[in-house]
Amino acid sequence: MAPQGQSQVTRIALKLNFPDTIPLVVQTAVFSRDPFKIYDSIIESNKSLIRERMAQAPNENAANMEAANLMTFLWNSVFHQVSGFEILTVSSRPKDQAVISAPEMSGRFWVTTKVTFFNKFFVCWCLPIQVESGQGYSVEMNAENTLNLRGLFTYILNKDSQGQTPPKPPQGN
Repeated sequence: MAPQGQSQVTRIALKLNFPDTIPLVVQTAVFSRDPFKIYDSIIESNKSLIRERMAQAPNENAANMEAANLMTFLWNSVFHQVSGFEILTVSSRPKDQAVISAPEMSGRFWVTTKVTFFNKFFVCWCLPIQVESGQGYSVEMNAENTLNLRGLFTYILNKDSQGQTPPKPPQGN
């Protein structure tokens, strides 16, 4: 328990363990609002523009590239609500980690990264965590818990017409 008049400080250590990087560096933030819901609303409000731009592509390859560009641009726009002081850079160097400390931080949060292009594919993370005030947590972003952004983008874009189930979100710590 914190001394009277002082807040309990919650600490979240972030580590990036992504093999064969030189090193991979990602920008990350911890969200108190669900980034999946933010992304869903961004895509919903831009569906007609997305479909129009993909339809204007001269072939399927160009349409897929346009979808990839829109998918990553719109995911990164989730960060528009985050100030520059709240974004941390985490690298995959073995001893690197970033630590977020916040007083009275309690509840459900999401460790979320911007999209990084790596080895011919896009990678990002959005890991839900449950925290209690005054506790310490460690969150490792690795190859097994990356976010299937293409699957999420496709699901949101087509959910009204196909009745498909959403892709399973990655599991946090």
